[in-house]
Amino acid sequence: PLMKSPFFAIALKSTWAEGKTNEVKLLDDDPEVMNHYIHWLYTSTLPRTLFTVLAKLYVLGEKFMHPEFKNAVVLAILRETEEDVYPVGEAVNTIYEGTLKGSLGRQLLVDLF
Repeated sequence: PLMKSPFFAIALKSTWAEGKTNEVKLLDDDPEVMNHYIHWLYTSTLPRTLFTVLAKLYVLGEKFMHPEFKNAVVLAILRETEEDVYPVGEAVNTIYEGTLKGSLGRQLLVDLF
């Protein structure tokens, strides 16, 4: 399932060090967020969770160049807003600081407000 992500498909090519060991070190990534990502890879589902976690998941999807995952996170964010709860503060900052201008995540925040 990791090979669905262009990031991992490239990193695990045999010509790269990671491809030779079949190991990619992700020291800067939050273990909780990685657990949700791995869960999604195997089940295509995301749990109901805090906007701060969803924001980190979206940024992780950007890092891993995984549009299908980012779309799933956007749908999870929209699902949460059906309860009239919206991302603020840290979640908004996480998406803005972790994405490029024009990203779907930024556009979603603009559309929500």
